[in-house]
Amino acid sequence: MRVVPTDLNIKLRQPGISGFMRLKDEELYLDAAIASHIEFLDELILVYNNCTDSTPEICRKWEALYPDKVTVYEYTPYVYPVGTVESRTLPVDDEGTLANFYNYSLSKTTRKIAIKIDGDHIAVPDVFLRAAEQARELKDNEWLSLRGANLFECEGQLYMSNGYGNQLTAGSHRRGGTPPITGGDHAFFVVAEDTWHEMDPIEGYEILMLHKIKDTVISYQPVAFLHLKGVKHDKGMKNWELDRYQDSSRQPWAQAVLSAGPSELLTLGEAEILYPNYYKKYPYRLLEKYNINLPYAAPSYAKKITARWHKCLHNEESKLTH
Repeated sequence: MRVVPTDLNIKLRQPGISGFMRLKDEELYLDAAIASHIEFLDELILVYNNCTDSTPEICRKWEALYPDKVTVYEYTPYVYPVGTVESRTLPVDDEGTLANFYNYSLSKTTRKIAIKIDGDHIAVPDVFLRAAEQARELKDNEWLSLRGANLFECEGQLYMSNGYGNQLTAGSHRRGGTPPITGGDHAFFVVAEDTWHEMDPIEGYEILMLHKIKDTVISYQPVAFLHLKGVKHDKGMKNWELDRYQDSSRQPWAQAVLSAGPSELLTLGEAEILYPNYYKKYPYRLLEKYNINLPYAAPSYAKKITARWHKCLHNEESKLTH
């Protein structure tokens, strides 16, 4: 099941937008993820791999409901998890790499525009619609990057993660560092032979090579999707197989994430104060539509004052550096 860039069949692609999902054991939020995106796409490709839950059955159900829009494939090779030695050393086109799995999924799309969607993404309807409409006008050298909110459950309440890249640590990161968002290759892009996944040799995860495209069009609207990885009981780490791969580079990250407490997370109110340019209005009530009912953690009065002080401090620092 190896693929190469010519398998994208660029000249045969039709106008429109293809969504593609690469799935492994995503039954918890998969129905909600598909339902929230399906109306904004011309095509949705679902590709599942070595599932031990009902993910394949859920995929087939949606294919039956939307036979003209949804197509399901099974990717049968074993795929080495992110962080493993194999993921960092195998050739990119090896069937066992995440890159080949993702490229296989992308090769099954048939439209000129594509977007990668996770099985735990919930689209915010009005924002995603505006972004999709804008994406239909993309030129060959453009791509439209979306932003999503990384939600996190802790002690039965809903928070926002404070940045997986910083292992959820507090401190300076909370004073205007990288916003608690997900983005990057969750983007609308014109499919070309350059829009190909490769592997990061340090961490062993897939990279969609969008940086080769000349111009980036970034949407600074309110968040376009909610990311529920951190709401899962295992914080989405089951597929990393950390018990099997003790030498995984993701071991320290996993320990930090799983041990995170309220002091290392952002309440929704804190995040709104700290990052007003990214979040004009939080669409968390959207979760209730899909029976995801968690109480929202509220910041204490002291935390609100601290968050506002941090925001003012960051604004003053920005003035001095510009």
